[in-house]
Amino acid sequence: MVTIRITSQDEEASQDTIFTVACGNLGCGLRRELRYPTKRADIDVYNTFVDDFAKAGA
Repeated sequence: MVTIRITSQDEEASQDTIFTVACGNLGCGLRRELRYPTKRADIDVYNTFVDDFAKAGA
């Protein structure tokens, strides 16, 4: 089962790339948007997400 899904879209107004990291488990509800001024590899976005999650102590 896929447990983490990362999608991205480019925002025209700011020219940022917005990544959405979401839990693939339907009941989870975990979701976070990360914004970067340049395109990033999915693994870099995932690592930032995991680091932030661990720092929050969740």
